Amino acid sequence: MQERINEIQELYREWLKLNENSERILDELCQRQKIIKKLLVFYESDYRKFYDAIDGGASVDLTTKGEYSIMSEDALWNAFVEERELYEELEKLISPD
Repeated sequence: MQERINEIQELYREWLKLNENSERILDELCQRQKIIKKLLVFYESDYRKFYDAIDGGASVDLTTKGEYSIMSEDALWNAFVEERELYEELEKLISPD
């Protein structure tokens, strides 16, 4: 019995430590959602117009700090897919078995 109590106490202690980060994690998820919404607005409005203009010879600087340019064909799309996959994984974690 003591061994089991110790085991569960240790699990609880571990949970308490993880729980300290809950607010930060929620804040980050909210920030991600705000950003992805802004990216989606751009993608659904200006992206095609800008892409066509650049394809037609418009001179713009697409230099980045190492990440893919938002004007590459897949950068934003991949961000949307990755965000959706993250939320699908989170949904699996919180859904009852």
